[in-house]
Amino acid sequence: MPSKRRKRRKKKDPNAPKGKMSAYMFFNVEKRKIIKEENPEYKFGDLAKEVSKRWKVLTDEEKEPYIKKSIEDKERFETQQKIYLKNKPESSSSSSSSESSSSSSSSSSESSSSSSSSGSSSSSSSDRRRKKKKKKRRRKKKQRKKKRKSKKKKNKKRKKKDPNAPKGKRSAYNFYSSASREKLKEKNPDLKFGDLATIISKEWREMSEEQKKPYQKQSDEDKERYEREMKEYKKKN
Repeated sequence: MPSKRRKRRKKKDPNAPKGKMSAYMFFNVEKRKIIKEENPEYKFGDLAKEVSKRWKVLTDEEKEPYIKKSIEDKERFETQQKIYLKNKPESSSSSSSSESSSSSSSSSSESSSSSSSSGSSSSSSSDRRRKKKKKKRRRKKKQRKKKRKSKKKKNKKRKKKDPNAPKGKRSAYNFYSSASREKLKEKNPDLKFGDLATIISKEWREMSEEQKKPYQKQSDEDKERYEREMKEYKKKN
């Protein structure tokens, strides 16, 4: 039996319109930078979880501006797609396919004639080669399956966070955010969570290094606290 060839993925056309974005995607783009500034120690996965958590807390009214952006982007995509399809040159796939089919049919006829003329020894050797190739493919498949299973086991075995482990160290921005959030909320009770975060982030960027010093000091002290507690925790465990 001839070996089946894997279908190659089509390369994305650079001239094709950019895909449409959902309301959540617009929210994600806007908030990810703010969350990263609030928590510089956050990794990609932590950022994704935090964005998702904040999105779930939003009311339908708070989601409206992002939904509106999503609708506008959908319209943009549809108009661009129409223009793209109109201007897209017709592919010469039909001609190439007919050529390939004719060439394949001719090659198959040639091979059949040559195989009939050749002796039984050549056919047996080709059978052996095919069998070897099949065995190799089977081995590779088994190896891939084993790798997938081992990856899944590793993911399952990931340790849950110990509740007795020391609380993570806080950044200077984190201390500033906690201190100024309450004051801002008192002055502007109508401000929502996302608006507060945006204002605090802007204020922090505009502050001088001298103004940031007290919060940096708090952060350094908290780092020492964390390292001290971590040493004690590791001794016990």
